[in-house]
Amino acid sequence: MPLHFEAVIEGITVGLVGAGVITLLASCRNRVRTAFQKRGIKRELKTMGIGSGIDGLTTSVRNETGHAMTVRQVAFLIGETFIVLLPSGELTSSFKGKDRKLTRAEMRRLKGGAMIPMESEMQFASWRVPPTEAGFVTLPPYTKTSFLLPAEFIAANSTDDIRSYRVVLEYETRAGEKKILQNDVKPSHPDHVRSTLQHFRAEVQNGTLDKARKMFGKPSIGPKPASADSNQATLLLPNDTEIALKQFDLSLGQLVGLAQQALNDPKITPEGFGTQKHFFFVNSTTGSLFDSHLDLSRQLSTLFVSNGDVIELRLCQPNPQSDTAALNPMRGVTKYVK
Repeated sequence: MPLHFEAVIEGITVGLVGAGVITLLASCRNRVRTAFQKRGIKRELKTMGIGSGIDGLTTSVRNETGHAMTVRQVAFLIGETFIVLLPSGELTSSFKGKDRKLTRAEMRRLKGGAMIPMESEMQFASWRVPPTEAGFVTLPPYTKTSFLLPAEFIAANSTDDIRSYRVVLEYETRAGEKKILQNDVKPSHPDHVRSTLQHFRAEVQNGTLDKARKMFGKPSIGPKPASADSNQATLLLPNDTEIALKQFDLSLGQLVGLAQQALNDPKITPEGFGTQKHFFFVNSTTGSLFDSHLDLSRQLSTLFVSNGDVIELRLCQPNPQSDTAALNPMRGVTKYVK
């Protein structure tokens, strides 16, 4: 029987082309599946929020990919510095539908910074997943773990807001490849994050947190009292008069009274307080605005005033300077105190 070389070559060619097409299709399929997997992980990270407890502020990372995932780092951007959080080591179940969705009304309240009560779950124990020596935490599929910003750090350090979250993950693609993802995301509800942080700092300042920690046998973390002869803060008036504020238990109303006595201005009254009225206060050290929505009985300790801060009284219509140009009364304001 004669051997038809042309037919053999044609068959081999067809086989090689078919194998190449199958390989290409498989590669494209893996690339598409990996892209969707990465997109799903990023979508989950966008839903990150914060909570608070006696140990500090917490945030959680969920793994709903169906594959094991390793969390290498979680950090908050506070001011210009990324603060790396501590892994709690606690592991709980997490899957789609486990927690109810917020209603539209609750979503509107959340965006406005309100606290939304959710159904709670009591557990007598939680699974522990100790981090590696490098601080990495491996999450099995459909689980979540939390990370902690210690209360001691919040009590002793920055008054800035949390600007964004950073999460560094190691995950395995559908094709079995190891990938690293560093994802920076801004809070989806910044007003809620800001109010949670401010509320926690207020509890540190007024001693509420220490009372709760004492019940669980934890050490006190309250701010250290300043010495009696130290000036904790300064009230700066428009005429460059400086008044030493030696105590943080002064109220906003008393601050108005001090300014009224020093300036002898009949418009420096509680009724004239507000950015739309005659005057207001700005913590020029932190860029925080004290406006008329605040209760005048609020003490400075609840307004996040720290040792060395300068509180300026600013007029809504300031007097022109020597060069006939009036300073912008809102200069340096980056946030407002609730």
